[in-house]
Amino acid sequence: MEKSDRSMALLGLVTILLLTGLFVSGCGGGAPTLQPADVVVKTPLAETPTAEAAATEAPTIEAPTVEAPAATEFVSETGTITEESGTAATGEMVVIENVSFVSNPTLASSWSGHLVEDNSDINVPPDLSIGPPRVVITATTGLTRDDGSSIEPYLFVYKVADLAATPEQDRVDGLATLLAANEPLSTTHMLPYLPLVNAAQVVHGAEERLNFANGQGIRYLAGFGQDPSPFLGRSFVYTFQGLTSDGQYYMALTWPLSTELFPAELPADFDAGAYFAAIDQYLADTRATLSGAAPTAFTPDLTALDALVQSIEIK
Repeated sequence: MEKSDRSMALLGLVTILLLTGLFVSGCGGGAPTLQPADVVVKTPLAETPTAEAAATEAPTIEAPTVEAPAATEFVSETGTITEESGTAATGEMVVIENVSFVSNPTLASSWSGHLVEDNSDINVPPDLSIGPPRVVITATTGLTRDDGSSIEPYLFVYKVADLAATPEQDRVDGLATLLAANEPLSTTHMLPYLPLVNAAQVVHGAEERLNFANGQGIRYLAGFGQDPSPFLGRSFVYTFQGLTSDGQYYMALTWPLSTELFPAELPADFDAGAYFAAIDQYLADTRATLSGAAPTAFTPDLTALDALVQSIEIK
């Protein structure tokens, strides 16, 4: 072989090894944490990538999470259980700021929360720790995913007036339109979701309208990601997005899920080429699986989460 031919062959081999390494690192057994870019202007979530575009991206997918503050008891705005708190028929009545609800002990061992002032920053990507003024309530569940990470739910409550002229306002308008139209939620490409996160809503399923104590909204299961990689058993979240009947408050509950309906990790012989060639069918099958599964196919049980939502009251 001539010298130039050997050089070209060597260059091709190095290129293949580099691309393989990048793909394996993205599609490995775990789902890496979404890393924000250095400087990104906060914008609405991206549309689901097409199959052609997805084929050039390294798979990384994970449901958005948030670090919960340390808590050992149910707390309110004063740091202790208020006089309005107490034992309810099906669990503990929790009162935090202007939000009250009944907590099923099978869902969470403790709750904590407080009012967070406006700390929006257009120079960083959407992030759970920043945004307009909101009540942030988190739960301690004691549950972990297969990879050992904790399952920490959160409930955000916004004054709608505080969201005017912000990117979040689009979500409020979108939810109000859906609730007024009363059209099938399954046909909506991307359902309203707050808080803003640095990932796209790749798929959703099991959509239902639910009423809470003084309002209504939609609950659904969703998979978020920066690309349409295969889903794992820890890739999905339960979320409820709702508006009070007087239109004064928007609330968003997100609860990470675990399920055995999807693999715990990708197989060693995962065929990326075949997967991306059939990505549209895969996403359709995923939606059908989420929508057709029994509530007990997920941890926590979806019925218990629905009951929690229905007990919420915002004053």
